[in-house]
Amino acid sequence: MGNTVEALDAVFGAVALANRYFTEAQPWTLKNHRARLDTVLHVALATVRAATLLLQPVIPRGAARTLDRLGEPTDRRQLAHFGCAADWATALPGRALGTAGGVLFPRAANAAASNAIKR
Repeated sequence: MGNTVEALDAVFGAVALANRYFTEAQPWTLKNHRARLDTVLHVALATVRAATLLLQPVIPRGAARTLDRLGEPTDRRQLAHFGCAADWATALPGRALGTAGGVLFPRAANAAASNAIKR
């Protein structure tokens, strides 16, 4: 159990760092800086992809929906493809993302539910 908790902490720690990077980079202000905007969006999408591949055993349906939105082919969703970030990076420009279908992970409705999720 300890290894699972440590692994999840590592994944969510990486997501938190990527979120901070995204927030500080402020991509919504970069419309006149295309190369920088491309880099920021690429880092965000690559981080979501990597985290989602690692989280599939824990949240399989949510992970599948996320990978669908990223346009990740179903035959490349195994951990064996985790290290294929370079392949994914070259396929990203012009890649068709999945269709939007609402919120992937809705916020917990109340404090009790939120606290249960944190445990």
